[in-house]
Amino acid sequence: MKLSGVIKINDRKIEHCDNFLMELSKLKNDPKMDGVTGIITVDFNNKKAQWYRFKYYYGYIIPPLADKSFSGNTRKAHIEMKRMFAYHPIQDFDDIPDAHMSGAIIECIEEHHEDGQVIRKPAGYCQGMRSMNNEEMKDFILKVESWYFEFLEGHIENDGIGYRQKAIE
Repeated sequence: MKLSGVIKINDRKIEHCDNFLMELSKLKNDPKMDGVTGIITVDFNNKKAQWYRFKYYYGYIIPPLADKSFSGNTRKAHIEMKRMFAYHPIQDFDDIPDAHMSGAIIECIEEHHEDGQVIRKPAGYCQGMRSMNNEEMKDFILKVESWYFEFLEGHIENDGIGYRQKAIE
């Protein structure tokens, strides 16, 4: 015998349970079930919009974009998209918010002095996707997608449409 149901936990309380608890209660009161051992498995599907954004971006935007303009190199395609759409000019390293440091690509310029000294100064940085909030990530993906459609005449495969819908919610 198999029982299944949907539960949602909020603030450490079970909020929604379908009829799972009622079915479990029926089993408890069934004399034929007395002494029977079973296992209850709870499988949480905790996929948030961010998961769908990464899946859509890395699965349906970057690979065909890389094929069309970066000889299939998805890493180069991703870095170039970050440079184009997630670049922030700065004057000093202190201008980079702490939350953006992880995954950031920092661009530096070199100043050559008459005494031969070379000083590297930051000029800007590309923010990492993991440090983007939901709106920033959604905006970034929509810009990349728009560029891909307009300049590379790209399209999204049919099985990617569902991911797109959940990614931009």
